[in-house]
Amino acid sequence: MTISPTVAVLTCFCGLALGQSSAGKTIGISGRVADATLGWGLGPLNLTLATNSGEFVAAAKSAQGSGAFTFAGVSPGAYKLYVIGAGLNSKILTVDATAGNDVNIGTIAMVIGSIINTDGAIEVPTSTLVEATVCEILKDPSHFHNKNVRVRAEAGAGIDTSPGLFDRNCEGEIELELPTSGPIVDDLGYRILDWHLQSFLNGPVLATVEGKLEYILLISDPNVVRLTVEKVSDVIDPRPSLQNR
Repeated sequence: MTISPTVAVLTCFCGLALGQSSAGKTIGISGRVADATLGWGLGPLNLTLATNSGEFVAAAKSAQGSGAFTFAGVSPGAYKLYVIGAGLNSKILTVDATAGNDVNIGTIAMVIGSIINTDGAIEVPTSTLVEATVCEILKDPSHFHNKNVRVRAEAGAGIDTSPGLFDRNCEGEIELELPTSGPIVDDLGYRILDWHLQSFLNGPVLATVEGKLEYILLISDPNVVRLTVEKVSDVIDPRPSLQNR
């Protein structure tokens, strides 16, 4: 099966992503991780894409069985690909995607059971979590585009409105993209938030939400600020009579 990478997709069917023009585009970088001796696909393994200067771009996992992976929605450029796995020789590869076309780097051969003396020396770029309020994000959403953010705000939904984060001190909302699979769906904080969002009569709740933020430019509708939820904590019903139920 194919495992989707944890990377923000910048395009949608109805508009253009931030930074794109009618002539611009994003690309995909794909490949396969396999055992160097037998050719078997290896997965899930962690893969990290970074700029040549070491700035985090995206993360993905190779698929179990096939070893296939894809980074979607990547801007053309020169990158480094970090492949790290327990019991494997870690690798850093150079990826040239400056031509602006999709890149398939082929099979990355990994040696199983070798003497590993590089893992401790390899510093893999990581995504930096940014603390922000709803109003700060809505005031300048392009500044937070494609970043991991943590927001403490009211979360709510209605019969005719999508789940979102809002602040009574400013207009607009941050649309919430709620996962339907993966480890997060079993997390208590996520389950409490999801229950409140589906029960429209309960009203909004306070919650701390973390995830990847996207700023999507649309042609015919208002632009969308979307947060793909990766972690939820400290969910509180602000109504005094219901806080201790």
